[in-house]
Amino acid sequence: LFLGLFAGVVADRVPKRSLLVVTQSIAALSSATLAYLIWTGNIDLWHVYLVALIVGINNSFDMPSRQAFVSEMVGREDLANAIALNSTLFNMGRLVGPALAGIVLGVFGVAACFLIDAVSYLAVICSLLLMRNLPKVRAPRNRKPIESLREGIAYVRATPLIGHLVVFAGLVGIFGINFNVWMPLLAKKDIDTGPAGFGLLMSSLGIGALTGALVLAFRSRNV
Repeated sequence: LFLGLFAGVVADRVPKRSLLVVTQSIAALSSATLAYLIWTGNIDLWHVYLVALIVGINNSFDMPSRQAFVSEMVGREDLANAIALNSTLFNMGRLVGPALAGIVLGVFGVAACFLIDAVSYLAVICSLLLMRNLPKVRAPRNRKPIESLREGIAYVRATPLIGHLVVFAGLVGIFGINFNVWMPLLAKKDIDTGPAGFGLLMSSLGIGALTGALVLAFRSRNV
């Protein structure tokens, strides 16, 4: 919440692939750390708080870099399809991943889930490192970061459509996106489902998002 604007300025001034390699590596190390602490029985509540703080700071740099990187990789005429494809793949992961995680959680335990999550980042990091002929998009370096930040805020204020989207995204980010924090409590105390049922419960959240992404993809193709 507090680093998002600054992170966007940073993402405009550094190579996005390099920044993504760093953020994905930090995410992998965070999951691996939790897996190790749980496996050795040394996990404590403050460990979870600390890792959550690190992941939150890391995501504030990862998300703007990742989203802007998509627009750099394709031309403007293919941008809508690229965004739709990216969203479709992301939500397919949300649909299939939690179901598999519920099975792993029930059979092998929590540590195995974090370990698999940590290993999965290697595919992303390797894919980023194997990319060639990347676009050279450079932000003007004659302006100070604070000036770029002010210019971005002024643009949002002067463009009602963008401003409404920013406000809506902010409301969802503050009040809606943290559902995954209380969802385990809902599954355990209210619904009384096991790990597999919890995984299916989380998977159901991706159905609507996946449907919307597919509709966007087909509409973009027909435009």
